[in-house]
Amino acid sequence: MAVRGIKNIDDANAYIDKYLKQHNSKFTLPPASNENAHREKPNLSLNELCCSETERKTTNDRTVRYKGNTIQISKQADCPPPKNFVTVRESLDKKITAFYRCYKVNYSCVDSPNICDISALLNCDISTLV
Repeated sequence: MAVRGIKNIDDANAYIDKYLKQHNSKFTLPPASNENAHREKPNLSLNELCCSETERKTTNDRTVRYKGNTIQISKQADCPPPKNFVTVRESLDKKITAFYRCYKVNYSCVDSPNICDISALLNCDISTLV
């Protein structure tokens, strides 16, 4: 713009129309195809689109751990083998779904086994443990 002597916004705005016509005539190409390349909008809710995804490795008994919970994957045709990754999705409404190779898998939440409280053992009388 300095080469053209443009020193204020009004002159720059007047020049931009001329510049864009010149620029577009130099660099514009016709489309390779007239076919519409847009994809269809997925039929998903905002809750399904805005979710967090994490991968978890399955154990030998087809369980994965997610946020302190144990998820037991049901035996089914597309059940992941042990030591394979499952994608766990948590939606905005805290609904959890699990996927293996883009297939939704059925699961159930399993209560974790009770862990012994070591502090309670340290503070008790040894004769009561025998």
